[in-house]
Amino acid sequence: MAAKKATTENITTAKPAAKKASVKKSVSYDEISKRAFEIFISNGGSASAEQNWIQAEKELSK
Repeated sequence: MAAKKATTENITTAKPAAKKASVKKSVSYDEISKRAFEIFISNGGSASAEQNWIQAEKELSK
């Protein structure tokens, strides 16, 4: 008996599930700056400017 030759025709591959596109809201520099300043005022200036900026970006990009 002859051995069967493996071919790609006999092999099926599963396609990965489609990912849902996450759409992030586009936020301007001025909007982030304003919100970061509001955060700075609300916490009494205890957080760093970078922390305020990151928090503002997160809040506004939702």
